[in-house]
Amino acid sequence: MLYLLRKFNTGADMRRDMFSLGYILMFICLLASPPTVMAQDEVMALYGEGSLSFDYAQWPFGSYGGTFAAEGAVLDTLLWGGEQVESCGGSMQSVSDTTIVWAYGAKYNSDTTVDVAAIFVRGDGEIAPGSYDVDPTDFMAGFIFFDGVSELAIPEEAGDIIEWLGAVQADYKFFSSSGTITLAAVGEMEFSGAFSGSAIDPESFMMISVSGGQFDMTGVQTGIEEPPAASLRAAVYPNPFNPQTHIVCSLDVAQQVRVTIHDARGRLVATLADGQFAAGDHGFDWHAVDAQGVPLPGGLYLYRVSGESLQVSGKMVLLP
Repeated sequence: MLYLLRKFNTGADMRRDMFSLGYILMFICLLASPPTVMAQDEVMALYGEGSLSFDYAQWPFGSYGGTFAAEGAVLDTLLWGGEQVESCGGSMQSVSDTTIVWAYGAKYNSDTTVDVAAIFVRGDGEIAPGSYDVDPTDFMAGFIFFDGVSELAIPEEAGDIIEWLGAVQADYKFFSSSGTITLAAVGEMEFSGAFSGSAIDPESFMMISVSGGQFDMTGVQTGIEEPPAASLRAAVYPNPFNPQTHIVCSLDVAQQVRVTIHDARGRLVATLADGQFAAGDHGFDWHAVDAQGVPLPGGLYLYRVSGESLQVSGKMVLLP
């Protein structure tokens, strides 16, 4: 469903592309939304950076526990790469007659897994500061925590989302079962508050207590006085290929552009371009070598073309 929400968006598309990871988390939070909600009516606020943290411990006793803490800007790619290891973001949206406000945090671990957490509140009409009880039945308010997600990826088709959710590999997938979310501020430029309660992993039946939860998100300026945002499109051919392929990008306006190649885990292997380019079409050849010119083995790779306000990425297959 959230995939469809994103597909139907028409305004500020480039900014919302930054929130790919967040839309997955939002879908998790809103699984119980009415099935008739298929199109996003209005984005009232985008939260582009912030912090989210809480302590957790197995309840009523046990050795499992720790602290989740993430701080930073929204994840700037579908895959973890470069130096970004933490991400936060969210939005406030009007869908049909329902207002949804949510925020997420994510962090990349040294073992290549990802920990993700999100809080959300939804209701009819305006959502005001105040306390909201966790509702595990209708998902009107709550939080989630996925610990140790392996190879986090975004479903490519709307029909795959339910299957994707069940197939996500994680050490634990906790959904809130009780507690309170207290909103200190909710508006275009700020979303902040606190939360605590309990959550359960339906697979292991482990329950955790969550305490000291804090979130503080900052809005992204989206006023009509902003200059038009730069845009780009990209494609690769041939695909599959061996040993050379061609990446072409089309720019509507002159802008700074970076073209990079990543392996299947999102690790940077080569940079093809990084500089200012004029409006128009630009092509870049890749000869299936890394940054040191060493030939790479066959398999799945990803190209990423990053402009000043968005990025385009895609898959390509190097034949052995």
